[in-house]
Amino acid sequence: FRDLGEQWVSRYESRSFRVELQHLYSQIRPLYEQLHAFVRKTLKTMHRIPMLRTGQIPAHVLGNMMADEWSKIYTNVVIFNESSNDIKLKFRDLSARDLVEMADDYLLSLGFDQLDKTFYKARIRYSSKQGEQAGFRAFVFDLFDQKDYRLVGPRTVGDTQFYDAHNKITQIHYFMQYRNQPVIYREPANDAFLEAVGGAIELSVRNLDYLKKIRLLRTRQITHRTRINYQLMIALEKVALLPFAYLVDEWRWSVFNGSTTADNYNQVWWRLRCDLQGVSPPVHRLDNDFDPGALLEIATNKPYIKHFISTILQFQIYKRLCNIAQHKGPLHKCNLKNNIEAGDKLRAMMKLGSSVTWKTALKELTGQVRIQASPMIEYFQPLLRYLREKNGNEYGWQPACDMRIKVSG
Repeated sequence: FRDLGEQWVSRYESRSFRVELQHLYSQIRPLYEQLHAFVRKTLKTMHRIPMLRTGQIPAHVLGNMMADEWSKIYTNVVIFNESSNDIKLKFRDLSARDLVEMADDYLLSLGFDQLDKTFYKARIRYSSKQGEQAGFRAFVFDLFDQKDYRLVGPRTVGDTQFYDAHNKITQIHYFMQYRNQPVIYREPANDAFLEAVGGAIELSVRNLDYLKKIRLLRTRQITHRTRINYQLMIALEKVALLPFAYLVDEWRWSVFNGSTTADNYNQVWWRLRCDLQGVSPPVHRLDNDFDPGALLEIATNKPYIKHFISTILQFQIYKRLCNIAQHKGPLHKCNLKNNIEAGDKLRAMMKLGSSVTWKTALKELTGQVRIQASPMIEYFQPLLRYLREKNGNEYGWQPACDMRIKVSG
């Protein structure tokens, strides 16, 4: 390999991988532009937050340090603010373990084996209070002895933890399905598959009708407005991530191949963020600043592009499972609970581990060999129609933003 970037890209077994990524980004950009325009307009008109004349949103008003996930500003930009359209869940007397058991029961309904009692007694660990305050998220381990899998999760109980439990328990079942492969093949088909499979089951659970059925939804009546609010919440989490997840390794690959040098690390970083993400630095930045280093994956030299791929891929997997389940109607209304046939198809792919190429594994599950953005766009169609009507022609931004932060009132 000529540089580390080529080595990282080689894991995806495609000479045109970066071109394929660019194509995926171009497909989802119109959806992101509409979300971006709505958030920008709402923050400006409702909360009087000044915006750049070039159209970018200052990064510090989007809910976290990297502005890569915007769900924390949901209450500031919610479309329909009436209490009857509340999409928050209620968790009376439920513990963190209860959420894990609910997730395991959901997988059981798809034909997966139930986790044994040993898992609950010895293999779940909870974060410290300091971890809770830092926004700790769950993660899982495969200890490669064909029986020991670990979950480390937060003690708190809430919407995020409920959805995350389903995501992570699905990942543990992925480990369990390929445990009989030789050790060298005991891993997902590629770096993105683990998150994508967990995300697909999470999407199935993030279904208002299902949440109402299991009595977790606060609102008594699900209306079109409720569904639009719910889609906005999911979009702030998943759609908002995509440009950032795409540009991180675009920046890093340029560092690896030498086209970006130490004297312009920060300049190129913000050039990409202004152009691709439509986000501007909160204050004036200097060439000797190193803002990319604030991202853990850059500081620890871990690839980031898997988050871009997995976010898109989870919708593709979800749609395929919904088709197998013979779901009729809008994609966002599909729930897979109790569908053994969909579970069988998912398990067949999981059992392969990395014994075949990721494209072969993808074809086994979806019948396709390329990652498709169209299922994600289809999923968000109700929200996209609303945003287009609301935004009109006021969307998009200029490629470059003024590092001096000139703002319009």
